[in-house]
Amino acid sequence: MRALRRARDLSQRDVASLLNTDAAEVSRHESGARCPSVPLLARYAEVLEVPIYELLRFDEPSVTLG
Repeated sequence: MRALRRARDLSQRDVASLLNTDAAEVSRHESGARCPSVPLLARYAEVLEVPIYELLRFDEPSVTLG
């Protein structure tokens, strides 16, 4: 998620604001310390403009912007 966020030039604070959460929670999700709920994962996909399956990958995503 971090690579996708950075590719869109968004800070953790930006994403947190769009998700109605805080930057610390975004950090925990990006680091793997916590897993987001399915509904929140769907919102991440919307914010990051990727299909939800892209967020479920275990390797680094191939970041391409259209």
